[in-house]
Amino acid sequence: MVKSRPRFPTPAGPNDYGSAIGWTGLSAWLLEGVPADYLAQHLSDYFAEETSGKSVYQGQHFEWFASRSQPEIFTENDVLAVSALSYTLPAQAIRELLEPAQSITLGREIPNALLAECWRVVSAEAPLDLRVCPENWLSSSQSPFRRLYERLKLIHNVGDVAASKLMAAKFPELIPIWDDRVAGLLYDDTENRWWIPMRNLLTKNNGEVSQFLDSLDSGREDFPICTLRRLDVILWMEASARRVSYKVLRSKRQ
Repeated sequence: MVKSRPRFPTPAGPNDYGSAIGWTGLSAWLLEGVPADYLAQHLSDYFAEETSGKSVYQGQHFEWFASRSQPEIFTENDVLAVSALSYTLPAQAIRELLEPAQSITLGREIPNALLAECWRVVSAEAPLDLRVCPENWLSSSQSPFRRLYERLKLIHNVGDVAASKLMAAKFPELIPIWDDRVAGLLYDDTENRWWIPMRNLLTKNNGEVSQFLDSLDSGREDFPICTLRRLDVILWMEASARRVSYKVLRSKRQ
């Protein structure tokens, strides 16, 4: 028997269906707009372990695969981590990601060489954390993180979404995942620039939102879930509950 997909949660209010929160309203929505238990339920639903006859969200396995990769190079486990987030990379893309000769043939920078550059700028004074890293890591076009992100987008059939997921597999506390559903919830298609707004959200008022997210019970104690991933899951679950996406909202407003 084929198991059914997990059901998306119901939004907090009936008027929330098809509506966006937006960047300006996000902090207030998280801290005051809905009960903390409602947001914690998003986490516990997403990370709920499989039991007999119950379907689960496959994205909960992202951390498992990513943690079994090698930090300094992309491996097959990073490909599997991305697949857990409902994105299957084609064979050509996987070869270009993993095999240097493919990039050389195409006259492009080797992804693992750029990944190595990212690790060279990391130090104890500049940890891999979106909240405290140097801002130029996120904003400068010459930043190795930005260059790696742009290079990954050039790989066959990768694009914005898969590139952000590959980056998040390597730098889970630094790089937020960009997704059309979450972009719809925030009504923002600027995937190249939303690292800074996400940083501002988590550092505003002495990290009030960040501390709140870390206080929520995910229902899992067998592996750590970082602040950025908690936010990603909550936003994705809420966007799914509201059935919003950036493409749909944009088409309605044109």
